[in-house]
Amino acid sequence: MSLGHSLGRGAAAVLASLSLLVTASAGGPAQAATGLEGFDPGNIISNDLFFDAKVMTPDAVAAFIAVRGASCVPGPDGTPCLKDHLSDIPATPATPYCKGAVTAKTAATAAEVISSAAQACDINPQVLLVMLQKEQALVTGSGDRLQADRYTKAMGLGCPDFQQCDPQRATFFGQVYGAAERFRIYQAHPERYRHKVGVNQIAYHPEPICGEARVVIQNQATAGLYNYTPYVPNKASLAAVTAE
Repeated sequence: MSLGHSLGRGAAAVLASLSLLVTASAGGPAQAATGLEGFDPGNIISNDLFFDAKVMTPDAVAAFIAVRGASCVPGPDGTPCLKDHLSDIPATPATPYCKGAVTAKTAATAAEVISSAAQACDINPQVLLVMLQKEQALVTGSGDRLQADRYTKAMGLGCPDFQQCDPQRATFFGQVYGAAERFRIYQAHPERYRHKVGVNQIAYHPEPICGEARVVIQNQATAGLYNYTPYVPNKASLAAVTAE
């Protein structure tokens, strides 16, 4: 998957974002720290938390987007902020990986898209929000950082590094639902993918010259995150992270 803006310092920032989201949803002081205190690259998030759509209600998703985007202004071409973005949700039947069917809706909000995908695939909505930020900075994006194509490649799904994205996946719902389903596919067929529970060598960057780290992955949720974006932050990246 595309790294979006997550190379270098950003790769660590997205991990901080996941921790901050978890803290914020629990009512804790989300701005108190970077979120990386005690960070373990082999155990980024537990299976129980990752595969639980009930962690965040649809109303909570909408409220979180509204708060984080309170000062957002549309892009120069009129591209809306995430809190104002509307798109269609197609009727989507249950699959072997996402057991819930999705009801069609016209002009659905971003929160409705995220929540529908989370509920269908039983994925924590916080994970999908973090991925939106990692790939295209849509949670905090504003002004010049907003362009229409950020929504059509919102999760980097079908967008290999340094290559063109798959046009068949170029809708906001297709990106969000497809990413949620992908994590269930990783869970169902771990033998098909490079990163698994146990000892792994994980690159710091798409360029091999940047090296790699030995990481002992402790659960399927963490393995899935590395299969989706196969890079680990180095010490300098972690040290450079600050909370937004």
